[in-house]
This record gives sequence, structure tokens and C-alpha cells, in this order.
Amino acid sequence: DGHQFHKISQKRTGKSNFVETRTFWHIFRSFDRMWTFYILALQ
Repeated sequence: DGHQFHKISQKRTGKSNFVETRTFWHIFRSFDRMWTFYILALQ
């Protein structure tokens, strides 16, 4: 049972890590778009 629990815990961690990666990419793309707009506005 302990081995089964460890496998479930590992899967859950991988899923949360995937969500964090998606959130990071979403923030990064939004920041990149804002930065591009800021540079265009300066010119």
C-alpha cells in the first residue's frame, strides 16, 4: 500500500508542476507582450 501511495503522490506532484509551468508561460507571454508594447511606445 505504501508503494501505491507513493506513486499517487508522485503523479499529483507532476500534475501540480505542470500547472505551475503553464502559469509561468502565461505570465511570461503576457509580460513579453507588455514589454514589446512599452518599447514601441518609447519610440
